[in-house]
Amino acid sequence: MAATIDTQFGQVTTSAPYFSHQLGCEVINLTLIKPQNESNGWGISKECPSNVSLTNQFLNMFARDAAQVI
Repeated sequence: MAATIDTQFGQVTTSAPYFSHQLGCEVINLTLIKPQNESNGWGISKECPSNVSLTNQFLNMFARDAAQVI
């Protein structure tokens, strides 16, 4: 189930679960798009196992780390 979650670092979108051949398991893709990049959709993505609980704390931690990269 895909969703968009607002964090203090920008919007995080989640994908529906899919199989990652690179990781060899079912994953969910997380993407942070900072407010200044909303018009072009540019962001940082990360695959995580689909059995991870996507809590606000987890999503904020991902967003904080990704925001430091872009």
